[in-house]
Amino acid sequence: RRFLVVESDTLTKDQVGAIFKWLRDRVGLDLVAIVDTAGKSLHGWFRYPEQQHVVDDLKLVLPALQCDPKLFTPSQPVRLPGAMREGKFQRLVYLSEEVACE
Repeated sequence: RRFLVVESDTLTKDQVGAIFKWLRDRVGLDLVAIVDTAGKSLHGWFRYPEQQHVVDDLKLVLPALQCDPKLFTPSQPVRLPGAMREGKFQRLVYLSEEVACE
């Protein structure tokens, strides 16, 4: 897997954004992109952790923080920028400089 997508249907955009910041700054995950779903949530795209113990820990911690555990399923659909949803476009709100320059 290349990416771990983190999102919550219960948290506000600011609250889930704080989780993205924690995952980036404290856990050390590489935040690649953030997609606004044209609804009430954001999807944070992170490079999938190489260490299995990190994945195992995240499987415990993220649901406790009200993030959707279904996104650990390899076949779980996620939102993509540019797609229309209920008359509004889903949009890319952040792209890491490293990825933008690839």
